[in-house]
Amino acid sequence: QKTAWNNYCTALAEHYRGRVRHFEIWNEPENRENPKENQMWTGSAEDYYRLYSTTAKHLKNCFGDSIKVGGYGASGCYGIFYHPERYGLNEPAREKDERYDNDIHRIEFLYGFMEYIKKHNSPIDFFSWHSYANSMKTYKIGLFIESVLEQYGYGDIELQLNEWNNSHTREEKGTSLASAKAGSMMCLLQKTKTNILCHYQASLGIGPYNSVFSPMDLQPFCIYYTFKAWGELYELRNRVATASDDEELFIIGAVMDEQKGLLVINDSEETKIVKSGIEDELDAYLIDENHLMEKVDIDIKKFELKPYQVMFFKN
Repeated sequence: QKTAWNNYCTALAEHYRGRVRHFEIWNEPENRENPKENQMWTGSAEDYYRLYSTTAKHLKNCFGDSIKVGGYGASGCYGIFYHPERYGLNEPAREKDERYDNDIHRIEFLYGFMEYIKKHNSPIDFFSWHSYANSMKTYKIGLFIESVLEQYGYGDIELQLNEWNNSHTREEKGTSLASAKAGSMMCLLQKTKTNILCHYQASLGIGPYNSVFSPMDLQPFCIYYTFKAWGELYELRNRVATASDDEELFIIGAVMDEQKGLLVINDSEETKIVKSGIEDELDAYLIDENHLMEKVDIDIKKFELKPYQVMFFKN
């Protein structure tokens, strides 16, 4: 069985090498609904650790640094909020509920994985994790994962939040709230070492997590335009220093030569008056469920953002 598995992984990596560099070994092996049921992995934690180690060593022996291996698509480190003092959080403890055992299991699984790969010198080029929590909780989870990796001597490896969606309910899809929360998530994760963020998901059609395009006419929801604005900032390459004295108001900007861009996000239920002090002449584009990156006439030095509105400025 080991030989067959290794042959399969080798063939798969060989087929996609050159087009795909990252090879994630399994997905959410600790994602169980209760102690007797696991949605992704039916073996023990030790079984998965061995699978990861065997596969990672084999692939690196075959392909070296031409590929990156990692795992394990951690399904959510939400357990840290039950015992904040244990994990360096300064906040009230989350009340225990029916998810407690599963959430604590996920934390124990993470520590067990790190112990195993350290002991067995298993290669790991990146660590991947998932979150369906809100922006601030996801940010805190990201910092926690960083601290665990550093504890075991893996503080320099690549980090991927390669599955996230903080507004995936039926009521939130297509709303201003969804576009604002996507923006605040990306802004907050800039403060972590996370290298890659993958929103789940942007498929067309009907699906429980399809949140970027309308399933009725396949046209973009307003969240699409938050991603579009972010993409335009990314192309400018050079992030500029920005700051906000309101923890629900997020600001990020970038420049390249004479090109400038600024994204301002109100992730709250309250209207915000924004005073920027910026003197540049920049065009303003409003993003919410009624304005799909629509150009508006405002004064960048002082303007109003209604609940969950996003404003993108560029020249």
